[in-house]
Amino acid sequence: MDNRTALIILNLIPGLGPIGIQNLIAKLGESRAILEISGDELRKAGGLRESVLDNIIHWEKIVDIERELVLIKEKGIRIITILDDEYPFYLKNIHSPPVVLYIRSSSSFEFIPSIAIVGTRKASPYGEKITKELSAELTLRGFIIVSGMARGIDSIAHRAALDAGGKTIAVLGCGVDIVYPKENEELAEQIQKQGALISEFGMGTSPSRENFPRRNRIISGLCIGVVVTEASARSGSLITTRFALEQGREVFSVPGKINAQNSEGVNGLIRDGAKLVQNVEDILAELQPTTYTNKITRKRTKESIPLKPANLSPDEKKIYETLSDEPVHIDKIMENTQFSIGTLSQILLTLELKKIIKQIPGKMFIRI
Repeated sequence: MDNRTALIILNLIPGLGPIGIQNLIAKLGESRAILEISGDELRKAGGLRESVLDNIIHWEKIVDIERELVLIKEKGIRIITILDDEYPFYLKNIHSPPVVLYIRSSSSFEFIPSIAIVGTRKASPYGEKITKELSAELTLRGFIIVSGMARGIDSIAHRAALDAGGKTIAVLGCGVDIVYPKENEELAEQIQKQGALISEFGMGTSPSRENFPRRNRIISGLCIGVVVTEASARSGSLITTRFALEQGREVFSVPGKINAQNSEGVNGLIRDGAKLVQNVEDILAELQPTTYTNKITRKRTKESIPLKPANLSPDEKKIYETLSDEPVHIDKIMENTQFSIGTLSQILLTLELKKIIKQIPGKMFIRI
């Protein structure tokens, strides 16, 4: 047995959980050792209830790993474990990262940059409109939209990202081979084609109430920020914001009417310090100082020759060289570079985050 298969088995053992698995790996050196050592040795490792220890010792009676692996193969599911290099960077650094991710996707992409959009299952026309606008704008800026494919705001955010030609990730509280709610079957197929359905739960796992808080920590964990567009005081989306705050993520909230039930949660978040959002620029302004990785310092005088930033990819250089100190409209940049709007928007966002260009009103861009 290899360590990746051992992780899939351990992930399916009732009561163990990601923290328990990682604690045992830290003590025993590798995941397969947990399943191969004797019960006495496992007890000496300590830290687990007797019922959970018993589940590990007798795992073959509980976990049908052969069936699990057959279903994974038949459904075309990709498995990423916490041992793999492609495991999402931001997610790996939360308190309790899932040790296994099941990914149902027909496309390939990196997990960043990603922003979550969440909210009530009973969206008002106002909430629907704002969610569509923000999701589409963030998509066109190159972000992957992450949500939970629930009714209401989640589904609206996914559809708007797809309609804008972008990628979106749905994090599920069930197996990736299960569609919940049932009416989202068509949406799930579209997400599979243009993004991914992701879960830490094994194949065929039903959507149980206790699964959704665990799902919510992954939604926030994948992202650099969480946007709540409409939520009541008891909305499940507020669980996601709590995880986001614990994980050091930015939390954004769209204000609502003071006498509307669906505004109690979002207005409360603003009262408690969340960033108030009136448009996409409010989100970008907050994220830019914390998400770029290459700081470019350039001093200019009237006599100085403009410096070319280092460490740019060929595509980034191509776009940078079409810009100047005078504003250039995005349509002109697209005409000059021949990039698609999706590719262009993503590269422009990268250059913005590197603090070498900026967007000004009217979809105009300049060097800085």
